[in-house]
Amino acid sequence: MKASEQEGVWLYRVLKKIDFFSECSLGEIESLISNLIKKNYKKGQRVFNQGDDADYLYILFQGNVGIFVKSGIGKKKIASLDSGNYFGEMSLVLGDKKSATAVCETPCDFFLLFKNDFNDFVYRNPSIKEKINRIIEKRNAEKNLELKSEKSGKGLLKKLFGFNK
Repeated sequence: MKASEQEGVWLYRVLKKIDFFSECSLGEIESLISNLIKKNYKKGQRVFNQGDDADYLYILFQGNVGIFVKSGIGKKKIASLDSGNYFGEMSLVLGDKKSATAVCETPCDFFLLFKNDFNDFVYRNPSIKEKINRIIEKRNAEKNLELKSEKSGKGLLKKLFGFNK
């Protein structure tokens, strides 16, 4: 199912919040929206499992999703997402396996962007590819800084007491 006009306006706002698409023109965003597919999930249904291939960008239109990672002998909830949240963009770009499991905590409606449609969009818009490369470099630098901080013990303080960087 494709997006209605009202959903299209909502999607425009959400897509402009995603780093990769923040500088896209109205026409480019409309092109992306035309490729989105709306999909419904039931409460308790897994959206994807940790280790799955990255096939989609997920935009949560309605509902609540829990994000879980394997830890020790069980699983640990690391995030709760609601309407307007999105995920899967980095796995889509990098081709990495999913780093977590997503489970619907309520009935959910998603808009999905298929990997092939994303790749076609990037191919048709070379400036997007440059922006994606800059974002990946920035995120990798932030990740490395966080890892260094954790090794020095500063990351532990942040986790324990909620200190910002």
